[in-house]
Parts: sequence; C-alpha cells; structure tokens
Amino acid sequence: MDRKNKTGGIGMKAFFLSAGLGARLRPLTDDLPKPMIMFNKAPLLYHAFDFINSQTPLSHIVVNAHWKSDKMISFLNEQFKPVIKIPVTISDETTELLDSGGGLCKLAPLLSQEKNFWVINGDEFLLPLDQTPFLPELINEHNKSGSWATLLVTENKRVGVDLGGAWADQNNKIQAFSKRPIPDLKGWHYTGVMLCSNEIFKYCQPVLAAENILYDLLTRVILAGHKVSVFSHPVYWVETGHYEHFYLVQEQVEELKNTSPQMYQFLKNRQKSWGA
Repeated sequence: MDRKNKTGGIGMKAFFLSAGLGARLRPLTDDLPKPMIMFNKAPLLYHAFDFINSQTPLSHIVVNAHWKSDKMISFLNEQFKPVIKIPVTISDETTELLDSGGGLCKLAPLLSQEKNFWVINGDEFLLPLDQTPFLPELINEHNKSGSWATLLVTENKRVGVDLGGAWADQNNKIQAFSKRPIPDLKGWHYTGVMLCSNEIFKYCQPVLAAENILYDLLTRVILAGHKVSVFSHPVYWVETGHYEHFYLVQEQVEELKNTSPQMYQFLKNRQKSWGA
C-alpha cells in the first residue's frame, strides 16, 4: 500500500547508516551494533527512523550491517520490521566495512531509481522542538535549489572547536567540510540527516571502496561544481557516542519532562510506538 508523505507524494526511501563499529561506546557495543542499543526505552535505530517517518512517512528503508551483523540482521527481521510495517532491505557488509560513502555507493542499483532519498545516521537521537513539520520544507528547498544533497543542520558552538562542521556561504551552499573554522564561512552542525539526489551516484568511485560520505563523496561533488546545501532548523540533539556520558545523557533527555513538556511528549509517543 502506498504511504503518502505530507507533501502529497509517495513515501520516500531511506538509507540508515548502521554498520559502524561503535568503538567509543564500548563495552556496550562489545556484543551489539550501536543502533541496537536501547536509549530511553527504544533502540537508537528506531529513534532515527521515527524522526524522519513521523514527518515524511517512508515507503522502504535500507539498513547496512557489518559489526555483529548476524545480530543486526536478526534484530531487523524479528523485531524492527514487525514494528515499522514497511519493507526493509539489508545491505550486508559483513566481509568489508565500506564506511558511510562506500555504503551508500553500494546501493546505487537500488537507490539510483529514486529522484531523492534520505540518508540518516542510524544512531542519531533527535527530537523536533514543536509540532510544525519542517522536513517537507527541506524537501521543497532541495528541489527548488537544484542541490545534489541537502543537509539538515543546526547551530552548535562546538563546531570548529571539538566538532567538525559543514561550512557554508550566505546562500547556504556548502563550500567544504572541516573540523577547523574556515574564514568567511559559517560552520553548521550536521545532524546526521540528509536528502540526496540520485545524481550523487555519478561521483562514486569506479571500484567500490570504503570512504566518508562528507569528506570524500560529497567533497568530490562540491569540487566538481555541483551544489550541496544546508537547511538549518533547530532540533534537540544529544551526543550518544561516548560511554562515559551515555547514561547521563539519557537522564538529561528524561529531564525534558520538566523543562519541555512538548518535546517530552514527542519522546513518549515514540516510545509508545516502539512498544515501550
């Protein structure tokens, strides 16, 4: 059955990057892929899925698997699919970790048939600040601007200090990705959510290889003169990658009950939809 998104089109496909080693989160990831780790009563992968699907319903998702891939594949088939109730394709990288860019390029036969598709980090925790959907606006801006990729970004004072960023001009066109400030450009925090055009596959390497989606694949697109844009919108984002802060961050999220009841309700709705 077709799933309509809020812009009136057929639900889109999305690729959730889920193959990483999760090294910074060990020992929690000693035996589990990071996207399977429970975070505030739902797996991290479900948090990422719900953030997109609640605003622009998806018709099909792709999830790649490398670290503890047998457990990830079982989780997707036995737990995730029954909850989300849409098709799930598993991109098996058990024998070779392709990183974010190579993982995407491997999917060219599947995703190149789509005009646009989402690429999302499968371990992101994001909440909208209010009830107004903004991802449909990102889609519209992406199409109007002719961008080959549009990144959802937000303000973060740590960009250029201890976080890398997308450095864009006044027209929201990304000029480079860098961990250090770039003169005359504004540094934005990339939330782990981007919309890609199928044109991006033209800049995959001739021989499939591991590479980063930002610093390698999109950088080639930018250097070739094509437009890659930022779409800025405030969202609630927390870092889930460090073991020493992992439980403290969950307590901070739970504190939204007192500090931001509306965001906390989004979280409760998400937990309920997972079955928590």
